Amino acid sequence: MKIKFLLLAVIGIFMYVSSNAQIASDNIKPGLNVAKSFNDNSFHAAEVYVDIPDSADTYYNLHAAVGYEIDLNKSLSWAMLPYLEVQKSTAKKSKEDNYKLGIVFNYTAQDSGKNFILDNFFDFRYKRDFLPKTYNSLAFSYYMNPYFPSIKNDFIKAVLPTGKRLTIIDSVLKYKNNFAIGADYEKHLDDPDPENFKQSTTLMTNLDWNLYFLKGKMDLVDIAVSYHINTKLEFDKKNQKYFNLFKASATYFFFNDGKNSAGLKYEFVKGSSGVHDVAYDSYQKIMFTFKLSL
Repeated sequence: MKIKFLLLAVIGIFMYVSSNAQIASDNIKPGLNVAKSFNDNSFHAAEVYVDIPDSADTYYNLHAAVGYEIDLNKSLSWAMLPYLEVQKSTAKKSKEDNYKLGIVFNYTAQDSGKNFILDNFFDFRYKRDFLPKTYNSLAFSYYMNPYFPSIKNDFIKAVLPTGKRLTIIDSVLKYKNNFAIGADYEKHLDDPDPENFKQSTTLMTNLDWNLYFLKGKMDLVDIAVSYHINTKLEFDKKNQKYFNLFKASATYFFFNDGKNSAGLKYEFVKGSSGVHDVAYDSYQKIMFTFKLSL
């Protein structure tokens, strides 16, 4: 309890630090980018945290990816992003050491009046897991994010994603929502565990809501809530087919120049991911988070 109180106190101290943060785009920028993952277009910030439970069995976790966004054809809205993603954990119970080498293709389609925009993402990746066992796999994901930018009604804007932040209180409070649907296919190449499936297909629905507290025109705090529903087309070895994952977080930015950001993040997670085969009974963590666009 003393350690948890200390971590909360550290966040409190940072809350008093003056911030020059501007509203940063949630999208990936052309050029070199550092984030948590490029498996979707939300450009989640990279994470580094040290966990100090009551047992004093301290461990750290790093989850970061480096990618280079290339505009293939601006007139046709094609882009490509090769990336390398690394996850390293020293936890004894759930080590997740792996890396992914992949490439994302993004195509944006819209009607002539820009009343409807559809972001399409194609992700091809090679993954190598080191712990608790070593195996290689190939995977492909497709998902799409629909946007309705021409909506005028404020209530409908709050329900259907428009691709931009909605002003609730000018220069004080903004809101954004997003949803995506898609499918993921993964094939294990040399999994030594005979009980594991050699391949799996997962259908995905992701719902995300963000509330931004501003200081003037500056990001100060970002509160995010997301709910992911995944369905495998076949049962896994635990006889599980449906997966629900709930996340809630609050991030305080002490640096944000519009492209790059750094801050402290509190996160609560409960549920499991059908795509990544990671189960969370329930956990809370405080971490240093950052993203870079060079």
